[in-house]
Amino acid sequence: AAMAAKGGFVPTKFTPDAAEAVVRLCEGPCLDLHSRSVGPSGVHALAQALVDHKEKKITELNLYLNRLEVEGAREVKEMLDRVALRALNVRNNSLGVSGAKVMAQCIATNNSLVELNLDANGMSFEGIKAIAAALPRNGSLRSLSLAYNRAGPKGAQALARALKENKILTQLDFEGNNIKNASVDLLLACMESGISVLNLACNGIPDKAAVAMAKFFAPHHPSSSSTPSSPPHTIARPPRELNLRSNNIGVRGLTALALATEAWGAMSKHKEDDVNNRSPDKRFAPKLDLVYNTKGKEGNRILVILELLRYIPLLVLSETVADYIPERIYENKSLFI
Repeated sequence: AAMAAKGGFVPTKFTPDAAEAVVRLCEGPCLDLHSRSVGPSGVHALAQALVDHKEKKITELNLYLNRLEVEGAREVKEMLDRVALRALNVRNNSLGVSGAKVMAQCIATNNSLVELNLDANGMSFEGIKAIAAALPRNGSLRSLSLAYNRAGPKGAQALARALKENKILTQLDFEGNNIKNASVDLLLACMESGISVLNLACNGIPDKAAVAMAKFFAPHHPSSSSTPSSPPHTIARPPRELNLRSNNIGVRGLTALALATEAWGAMSKHKEDDVNNRSPDKRFAPKLDLVYNTKGKEGNRILVILELLRYIPLLVLSETVADYIPERIYENKSLFI
């Protein structure tokens, strides 16, 4: 038998006796069963062992890559009805749409889970829609990971609608779902709901969408001149961390997002509600990841320029690069072009 990372042994087949031994010998709150071919029957046995050994106080369970499929999802739901777990990882278990709907039932009824990882389960739009519909009914989940589930733009829009009714979630991972322009709606919904860590990497987000995202990302004073087609801007906090790496964002989008980030850096953490009394505080600027977007010399050069702008008041830019920089940079009196 192989040794588990947290102590105890992990059997090659999960019979009830084996499951009981794994739980009994676990040395910490986390039971890691990554890639152990647990299967649906193993989850059933594991649930009983967790109930029988409540004194072990196991609150985190990793079932990544265990061939659970839809039947395993049902067993997981039964387990969560009996065991108060705080963190559960069922990444890469071929749950599919049917399994996603079962996990949606878990989200809607469970009040102990704080962290849930459902990455790479082939949920597609229908599965993500079911998960999204369950979120407004959940009162405990803080971190949700739905990366690489083929959600598409419609999946992102369904999630955006659900987040407007969920103010509990603080971390969302939606990497690799090919959401493209729907990223704008999702970012706005995340800002309004209070998401502090958002991962939208590898989503085919185009330059035009990134520019639109920057308009909401930048701090604005609420304006009475807003129209239905242009929603009123509020002082909604942007995500503390926003990952947009490996998309299709061009120079304009990169620049607009970087400038919006720096604008937040100019706000005082303690005076964000007083728009007339703000003092510089670079620590307040969100962490923005824009690497692996625009390719070629111009893309690399603009990233270097944006980094230099944080420290150097005078900067000479070539005409080739300057042509791509938004009007707001041209108006910056500290720049000589």
